[in-house]
This record gives sequence, structure tokens and C-alpha cells, in this order.
Amino acid sequence: MVSKLEKLIDEILELLEKAKRREINPFDVDVKSLLDELSKLFPKLRSEDEYSLDMKALHSLALLIKEQEEFVRSESALLVLGPLLALLRARVMSSEELATLFIESWNPIVELEQLTTERMEQALDYWIKLTKYGVRREKSLPSISDVVFERKLEEVEKELKEKLGESGKVDYWNFIVSNDFRETVFRAYCISFLATQGKILLYRNPLGDEIFILPPEDTESPGSSMVIVISKDILDRVRKKNVS
Repeated sequence: MVSKLEKLIDEILELLEKAKRREINPFDVDVKSLLDELSKLFPKLRSEDEYSLDMKALHSLALLIKEQEEFVRSESALLVLGPLLALLRARVMSSEELATLFIESWNPIVELEQLTTERMEQALDYWIKLTKYGVRREKSLPSISDVVFERKLEEVEKELKEKLGESGKVDYWNFIVSNDFRETVFRAYCISFLATQGKILLYRNPLGDEIFILPPEDTESPGSSMVIVISKDILDRVRKKNVS
């Protein structure tokens, strides 16, 4: 069983590992504060695992301090040599080379946009080609009767209950996505309808993007209000399913 001291030292190690992987700025780590914390914990250490973690944390701190020192030293050298090297290089470069370098590094803060003849021709060509497809009109999705909807909803609910009975929770995307986009949208609508009626719970894993469907009596993972947008993302999932 992991002791409380081991958990505290593990938290320090995790912070140092993040700095090592550049997930956080190494200079944002308060080295003195961490050393003070380890000093307070040291008299309380008892097991070999605790001593081992303590030594590992001290070693990681030493590496972090060394890395900070090397960074400061290299930056200090650049502050001295950088301008001198730039000046020497500029003196030996030709006017053409200087102009090319200036254009490559130039980032203007003001931009003027105007419609050119070329862009007008491109727009005209686009509209000429567009007319070949005929007049585009909005098309409404086919509707279904209340009776058909209730029957299909019962089928989805029955299928969902069977899967929930097997594992206790069901991955949202795996359940709704089918080979047909329209069917996928309909299943997503059914899940939303069942959640509104309180027959199921939707739970999003805070540590990832997973969304799970849970039975209403499950209180260990409380559901929360959420909006799941049916957009291009759902179409991409349908395409991936068809490919697989």
C-alpha cells in the first residue's frame, strides 16, 4: 500500500518530470520550496521505498538546477556574441543578400487588400461552373410518424439495455455510430431523448474525451448536462467505420 509520504514525493517527481518534458517552463518550478518540502519529509521516512523516492526526487532536482544553469550560461553568451556576429555577417553580405534576408524576416503590421482583375475572373469562372449543377434548392429530411418513431426508439432502448446489462456502461460513440450517417444521427437523437426522460445518464470522462452511457441508478459517476454537437466530427466517425 502506498503511504502518504510516497504520494507527496510522487507529486514532486511528477512536477519535475513535466519540467523535464517541457510541459511546463523549468524556471516556473520553485526549487527552494521543493527542497524545503523534501527536508521536512526526510525525518518521517521509514521504508526503503520512501528513501528511494526521496533520492530520486533529489536527483531530479539536481538535474533541473543543472539544466537551468546551462540555459542561463548559453543565453548570457548569446547576449554578448549575438549582436557582434550579426554585425560581422551584415558587413560581408551584398545588398541583394541583405534585401532577401529582410523580406524573409519582414512581418508587416499593416495590410492593404483590394479586389484585382485576376480575382474577378476567378469569381466569374466559379459562378459559370456552378450553374452547370442547376438551381440548388434546400431539401428537407424525410419525416416519420410518431408511431414509427416510438417503435424505433423502443428498439434502440432495448438494444442499449442489453449492452448496459453486460458491462454496466456503454461507449457513446461506439453505440450511436453506424455505417449510415442518417441512422447515426437518429440514434444520437434517441440517446438524447432517453437522457431527457431520465432513463439513462451521460457521463464524460474528465481526463479524456470518452463519453459513456450509464443506467439511471448508477450514482458513482454522476451525470451532468452537456451538449454533443452533431457536426462534421460525427460524419468523420461514420466514414472511419465504413473503412474499417
